[in-house]
Amino acid sequence: MRRLLIFAILMTSFLIPYNVNAQDIVQIDQMEIDIWPEYDRPDVLVIYRITLSPDTSLPASITLSIPASAGQPNAVAYENVNGGLSTMQYETQLDGEWLEITFTALFPKLQIEYYDPSMERSGDMREFDYFWNADYAINDLVISIQEPVNASDFEIKQPVDNSFQLPNGLTIHENSIGEVAAGTPVSINLSYVKPDDTLAGLQPVQPVEPIPEQAIGFDLQNILPWILGAIGLALLLGGGYWYVQTTRARSRPKNPRRRHSSRRASGGQPGKSVYCHQCGKGSVQGDTFCRSCGTKLRIDG
Repeated sequence: MRRLLIFAILMTSFLIPYNVNAQDIVQIDQMEIDIWPEYDRPDVLVIYRITLSPDTSLPASITLSIPASAGQPNAVAYENVNGGLSTMQYETQLDGEWLEITFTALFPKLQIEYYDPSMERSGDMREFDYFWNADYAINDLVISIQEPVNASDFEIKQPVDNSFQLPNGLTIHENSIGEVAAGTPVSINLSYVKPDDTLAGLQPVQPVEPIPEQAIGFDLQNILPWILGAIGLALLLGGGYWYVQTTRARSRPKNPRRRHSSRRASGGQPGKSVYCHQCGKGSVQGDTFCRSCGTKLRIDG
């Protein structure tokens, strides 16, 4: 019994370092964190676009933390071989002010989404603090922040490397942070003024310029006489063609009936066969001489 207890302790001592090392081999090669305040909800939509390092062995068990106030994540998915997103099974566990999401990654590209309700509002002023909990090491981290629709005085306290406008008119601010070690948190603070509750994700698509009336349709009142004239001309041509064809058909002579007459040989009776008295060959009605030997036929009168 004592030997069995010692063996169990030794096995446990070997397993604990193995689990720690298995957690350490998970590394993120590229990660983009999208922060979209008031996009399709009054909260802040946060999207993690993750590409695992080639050194990460798949399948890999991964645990990421999101604020507990966010509740369950909106999406936990991976990019499949067709380039689309497929949902993954996951488990959650509360750890203080954080909610741990655990799942098994079978593919290197992952996407996690959640809505953070912690934005502070004071009249038209909005302020939001984002915090990355540094669950894993990242080789290249980029944080992308999208301005809400109708926002003004948009300010990010951290340095911004690039800003550009999307085709829908919204502005994106990018902060290329680069390499981030595991256990090194990253925070972003942003503020802006917004006089209404309009959401960018619910805006109808509007043309950049008004569409001219000619491009939308045509004036039926102006084009109707032309349509009626074309129909009348078609009827006139069709009627003329029908009249000509009908006239030609009437003027053609009818096929004469075949008349079957029994041609009689000179002095002979109709329908009676005559045979040559010299060679015995039959003759055709109306023949005077045999067609075979040329002898004059004897025709009964």
